[in-house]
Amino acid sequence: TYRRDYEARWTLQFQSASSITLVQCYLGFMQRLNLAVEQQQHVATQTALHVERTRSDLVAKELRVATVRKLLERRGNEDRVAQARKNQKISDEFAARSAWNRLHADASSAT
Repeated sequence: TYRRDYEARWTLQFQSASSITLVQCYLGFMQRLNLAVEQQQHVATQTALHVERTRSDLVAKELRVATVRKLLERRGNEDRVAQARKNQKISDEFAARSAWNRLHADASSAT
């Protein structure tokens, strides 16, 4: 990484005589660089946590949607069954009336 390369370069530089001002500049820069790296790591960690929370929320909401979809499907099936029963009842009543009317029509014409 850049930080290690920079440290290696300056380690070689410090093996020879260096001024105090130069050493102070190096140390100041390394402090700022370390702080920047720590801040970036913090941002990356916070972002990863946010992504994980968002992913968990998404999974929970998808589960809720699937549950509601299943409920709607079940209610739709119940409505279709109820309608089919109602239609069957109407058909049965119509057939019974037709048979009754034929029976009485035959009985009336026989007398």
